Amino acid sequence: MKSTYRWLLQTFLSAFGLLLILQSLILGLGLKTALNIYNIRQFDKLTTLAQSILIDPDNNEIPDLSYTESFFVFSADGELKYTNRGKGRAIPEDQLSPVVYNGATAAP
Repeated sequence: MKSTYRWLLQTFLSAFGLLLILQSLILGLGLKTALNIYNIRQFDKLTTLAQSILIDPDNNEIPDLSYTESFFVFSADGELKYTNRGKGRAIPEDQLSPVVYNGATAAP
C-alpha cells in the first residue's frame, strides 16, 4: 500500500512539476512576443510623429507623448526640432535613427 501511494505521489508531483515548467515556458514566450509587438508599435508611432514634425514644422499640434524615454527629432542639418526632454538636453550620435519618408531620409 505504501509503495502504491509513494508511486502515485511521485508521479503526481513529477507531472505537476512538468506542467509548471511548460506553463512557465509558454508564459515567457507569450510575454516576449507581446513586448516585441509593443516595441514595434511604439517605434512606428514615434517614427510617424517624427515624420509629421519634420514634414510640417509649423504645426503646433504635437500630441502629448506618453513615452518615458528620451525622444529627439533633428532636421537633416542637425537642428533640434522637437524633444520631450527640454531644449538643453543632448543625445549620443550613435542613438540617432534616420526617418525615411517617401523613400528619402528626412533626418540624420
